[in-house]
Amino acid sequence: MTGRQIVRVLIWISALAFVFFVFLWIGMAVQSSRACRAGEKTLAGGDEIAAQAHFERSIRCHCPLNVWGKQSAERLEAMARSYEEDGKIERAISAYEALMTSLAAIDTGWSPSRRATIERLEQKALSLRREGKKTQSPAK
Repeated sequence: MTGRQIVRVLIWISALAFVFFVFLWIGMAVQSSRACRAGEKTLAGGDEIAAQAHFERSIRCHCPLNVWGKQSAERLEAMARSYEEDGKIERAISAYEALMTSLAAIDTGWSPSRRATIERLEQKALSLRREGKKTQSPAK
C-alpha cells in the first residue's frame, strides 16, 4: 500500500466511526427523551417512585446535547426539594442520592459544574440524614 492509500483508508475508517457515534448518540437521545416523557406521565399519574426511576434512566442516557437528561435532573431535584418541604425526609434523601449517583455515572471528568453539583447533593443528603437522626432520637 502506498502512503496515499493508507491515508484514504484511515479517512474512511474515521468517517465510518464518526457516523457510528452519531447514530449511537441519536439512539441515546431518543431513549432519554422517552424516559423523560414517561417520567412526566407517571408523575402526573401519581406514581412518584416509577417517575424517579424514569428520570434516572433519562439522565443515564448521556450523549452530547442531551436536553432531556438535564430536564430530568432538574425535575428529580425539584421532587427531592418537594419531599423535603413536605417532611418526607427518607424520600428526599432517596431522591437526592438517586440524582447524585445518576450524575456520577455520567461524569466524564470534563464538567467541573457537575462535580460541584454532585458534592452539593452529597452534602444535602448528609445533612438530611443528620436531621433525620436528630428527630428520631427524642422519640425513643
